[in-house]
Amino acid sequence: MIKTKKSLGQNFLTDKFIISRIIETVNPKKEEVFFEIGSGKGDLTKGLISRAKSIQSVEIDKDLVPYLKKIESSSTNLVILENSVLKIDLKKLSKGKSKFRVIGNLPYNLSSKIMLWTFKNSTQIIDIHYMFQKEFGQRLVSTPGKKTYGRLSVLTQYMFSSRELFTIL
Repeated sequence: MIKTKKSLGQNFLTDKFIISRIIETVNPKKEEVFFEIGSGKGDLTKGLISRAKSIQSVEIDKDLVPYLKKIESSSTNLVILENSVLKIDLKKLSKGKSKFRVIGNLPYNLSSKIMLWTFKNSTQIIDIHYMFQKEFGQRLVSTPGKKTYGRLSVLTQYMFSSRELFTIL
């Protein structure tokens, strides 16, 4: 049985309705290349496999990697990378051949660092679809004059057109 690790801020996305809604919202195409942050148990990954050209998915949890490698072995377009996303350079990963659509269910304790990583890799990114803790997501789309408006709001809105898509309860 796979258990969440508090130290990694894990919260596995397993609800089939929510996964379907995310896939529908992201609307992957057969010619698109995806980079997934935090494969977790692979439920979102499995939802992308049949819809995307390729998926490179990074997972830091060594206990999850063998399970994810089984999914990888039965797929022709999935590569599981055992690493921290913060150590990945998307330009090197793509070998300059393509840009990525980036997706992930992000742990709260790394959300700021992953956003900074996203800014650093922005030239290799077509778009991003991240699931954050509600309060963190609100900070990213906050406007001047609000309490939640700050450095990350400014950077996010400068680098990307950002908006809240939907709330998961």
